Amino acid sequence: MIRSIYVNNYKSFVNFKIYFDQVGVLIGKNGSGKSNLLTLLLSLMSFMRGQCDARTSFPDTTLTKWMKSDIQTFELEVSDEKDTYQYQLEISHNKNTGLIYAHKETIKKDETVIVELKDGEGTINIGDSKKKDILTDNKYSALNLIPDNAGNHSIQALKKLINEIIICSPNPKRMDELAANDIYFPEYELQNIASVYLGITQIRPEIISDLWNAMKESNPAFVRSGIGFVNYSKYLALTYKYSDQELEHHFLEISDGEKMLFSLYLLLYGYILQGMTVLLDEPDNFLSLREIQPWCMELEQVLETKGQCIMVSHHPEVIDYYADNYGIWFSRITSGETVLEENPYYRDDEEKLLRYSELIARG
Repeated sequence: MIRSIYVNNYKSFVNFKIYFDQVGVLIGKNGSGKSNLLTLLLSLMSFMRGQCDARTSFPDTTLTKWMKSDIQTFELEVSDEKDTYQYQLEISHNKNTGLIYAHKETIKKDETVIVELKDGEGTINIGDSKKKDILTDNKYSALNLIPDNAGNHSIQALKKLINEIIICSPNPKRMDELAANDIYFPEYELQNIASVYLGITQIRPEIISDLWNAMKESNPAFVRSGIGFVNYSKYLALTYKYSDQELEHHFLEISDGEKMLFSLYLLLYGYILQGMTVLLDEPDNFLSLREIQPWCMELEQVLETKGQCIMVSHHPEVIDYYADNYGIWFSRITSGETVLEENPYYRDDEEKLLRYSELIARG
């Protein structure tokens, strides 16, 4: 799970640090920096996984406009059940040459340095006080370039943790019902939901019955989900029962709300329940209060023992449900920086006459 992240000189983040528990809801006005944080994490994960180079992940447009420094600093702390890892990164923007590259990269395990690089040159700790010189392409993250057989098992463990961080903003209008193959990793807007569903049925078929039960509680007409075949293609379908007659609907035939609800339960059972971290940008879009509340309750029960879920939300039901215990309040000060503040509406000395969502709506 993600323990914390420190950011400096990235968009509205200047000397900014945020800590996370197993569940957190980022709350604040539009433009306060909530989605910026998820965008940053998405870029950082893509860089660490080797999917993008430094220029793609951290273009010049991400530099804080009112700062003169050409160095961006990031520190990510993640942990599993046994160990804590710190990943530190400095990205340099050379305005003379136009180069954007990893100036410094450091990986620690429980405060012990296991990788230390500057401009692509450095060392890796291979145990027993032994170090090995390494040379990498500093346009990419060393984490992905260091082979798993380099002698340090901690690198493999950190890679596994990074690959278990899912960042999603499910968009029903972008979701495709066709399954190209069994892909387990969701795309950002969950466009590949059919492939993800097929992948989950292959890897963890036992969770499908839990998914069905949860969907039935939300919509008693729901019967099951499955993969159909037509013209040599696989497609995702949901079956509903009306007047004692079961009817199969292609995924694209159901409503946006039903697509969204199905995707949220798929993420809950397929990933969060498996101990992974899922970051969601406004998962409550397209859903009514009646539909989102059971999902919130189920999520809270799951997170008592496994997984992590961080959300950006403007939905009144989500804010009212989570704000007291899990709310993380974002604000922008007059200089333009994003800051965290204490719950601005918290009162322990008087009766709460209005819900959080009403207070926020009324300003």
